[in-house]
Amino acid sequence: MIRLIILIVALLVGSVALQAHAIYVSVANVSFQPAEKELKIQVRMFSDDLEAALKQRFPEMVTQSDSLLGIYLAEQFRIKADGKSSSVAFLRKSIDADATVCELICPVSNPPSHLRITNKVLMNAIEAQTNIVRIRIGKQKKVLNLTSGLPYDEVEF
Repeated sequence: MIRLIILIVALLVGSVALQAHAIYVSVANVSFQPAEKELKIQVRMFSDDLEAALKQRFPEMVTQSDSLLGIYLAEQFRIKADGKSSSVAFLRKSIDADATVCELICPVSNPPSHLRITNKVLMNAIEAQTNIVRIRIGKQKKVLNLTSGLPYDEVEF
């Protein structure tokens, strides 16, 4: 009887551990770098969610590669500064516990007074995904809360 109880407890604990996390949030930090004349972007997301989104976007993918990650991020994270679309370039990624942190840059000549940011990262795989975008231009700070229903928004500085 004790063995049966231990087996049931082990199965319950194992099944809970295998379930996906219940929070689907990424956080992007965007800041203007005057010396480089660029927007520096750092996107932090759950690694397992990123893997699922990449597999959905690139079904032929065997292992995650930085080149596919760069293509994916350029498709999903877009910036329009002062009415001009700007390309987003992938620099690098790092792993921090269960999160992947990606660094991107976007060239701009001056501190933008108007930004339109589209962040659909992970939304192709997770309908409940929320992407928080924190923006800092000089001393001004703004925050966007983007969802699959509204994956873009605009801010004025």
